[in-house]
Amino acid sequence: MTLNAANVLVALTGAAYVGPPASVLPATPEAMWGTGFVDLGYISEDGITEAHEDEVTEHKAWQNGAVVRTDITGSKATFSFTLIETTAAGVGLYYKGTPVTGEDDGPATVEIRTPSPDPRTFGFDVIDGLQVIRTTIAIGQVTERGEIVYKNDEPVGYELTVTAYPDGDGVCATKMFSSLDGLPAGV
Repeated sequence: MTLNAANVLVALTGAAYVGPPASVLPATPEAMWGTGFVDLGYISEDGITEAHEDEVTEHKAWQNGAVVRTDITGSKATFSFTLIETTAAGVGLYYKGTPVTGEDDGPATVEIRTPSPDPRTFGFDVIDGLQVIRTTIAIGQVTERGEIVYKNDEPVGYELTVTAYPDGDGVCATKMFSSLDGLPAGV
């Protein structure tokens, strides 16, 4: 394989989106996000962290105790980020299952309740110039929330972790690249 510096991507900017459950997801990295999707606004300088956590069981041989097989017994995909723009969509995700009430851009109220299941459709765009990495999640939910800190030297932030759930085909997320060198991938 020939080395190619153009294949080195840096997440210079991007966006996080949320839509109602079962929203129609864009089919390409260049397609517009459909109606119902809301751009969640500014994200902290830490960006978006994608993590995959696998639970494994190791099987050892009687001879020498060597590991001879490893089975994946569970798997979880998460996407974590901190919203630093205070909007109805962001506040509604943080206080999951609690409606945000108000009119237009005027005063708003959130009566914080015990969290309830609040599945949504999510998407993330990571952009480096003309290169886009788009991740779509047909079924996701905020499963972790960080602390909100009120200080005079940093923005108010809403730290969220979204867990992607598998659909009927076992797909928990779809990742699309505007271009990917070396297709078809050879092993």
